[in-house]
Amino acid sequence: MVTENGRVRGHCTSPGKKEEKRPRKVIIQFTKRQHRDGIWKMTKEAGIRFTEDLTRDGKLAREALWLRIQQARNAGEKAYFHGPVGFINGRHIYAKE
Repeated sequence: MVTENGRVRGHCTSPGKKEEKRPRKVIIQFTKRQHRDGIWKMTKEAGIRFTEDLTRDGKLAREALWLRIQQARNAGEKAYFHGPVGFINGRHIYAKE
């Protein structure tokens, strides 16, 4: 699917089954991060869930950081991921630290 501005392209990953209650997975590729962020914000209230499809290295980096992110959240700090990089209270944390 391509919008009139060329913002997004996507396709379903499987044919899906009529008896399945879960929605089919769709891969969407955004041409600009700002378009992706705008769509994510608009659809958050509608209950639509997005996840990033990271590279193998990105997934390994998140796995390595997960414990630190979880500990920070439990301590009441603002902790999140942006791609393979973690942030705790606005400070970058990397898997190789």
